[in-house]
Amino acid sequence: GDLFQPNKTRCIAADFYRKLIENTSKPLAQVESVDIDKIVGHDRDKAAFMPSPNQAGTIFLRLMIPVDEVILQANCHEQGAVSATRLIVACRRYELDHGELPPTLDALVPDYLDAVPVDPFDGKPFRYVRDRAIVYSIGKDLVDAGGSETPAIGWNPDGANEQPWETEDAVFYIHGRPEKPGEESE
Repeated sequence: GDLFQPNKTRCIAADFYRKLIENTSKPLAQVESVDIDKIVGHDRDKAAFMPSPNQAGTIFLRLMIPVDEVILQANCHEQGAVSATRLIVACRRYELDHGELPPTLDALVPDYLDAVPVDPFDGKPFRYVRDRAIVYSIGKDLVDAGGSETPAIGWNPDGANEQPWETEDAVFYIHGRPEKPGEESE
């Protein structure tokens, strides 16, 4: 009877997803972590083998509820890619009209963009390096490495990283990724 309470389990799952949805509109740096133990009322000091109310529901929730950090990072990746694309198009349009890239991203406002898109990881404007013709996001480590493409910890260090999110900063090229020495163009 007490080991599985379907209605309580459903309510706990709804609370989790409400908090997760609330977090999706915030930059990752401002996200409040969703503590599933707190939501289900789990007492960490209590022995795991001791029966507790809705224990089967709690186990079910732990198996079924995704890790909120993974979902929020995926959301940031999608928002970041869209923002970077908007910036690249605006920079290219500016370049066609003026013969050179804009001096700053602020020069794109209001003729090419309503506002400079924000980095979904820290809520600050996207970064720009005119000399390298890149726009970039600081990524999940929340550290501005100046547009570094050094592989992030845990990613492939041989340079075979294909996704911008696999490096210290997520770098997007305005004129396309330059060829590395030894690469053949297609």
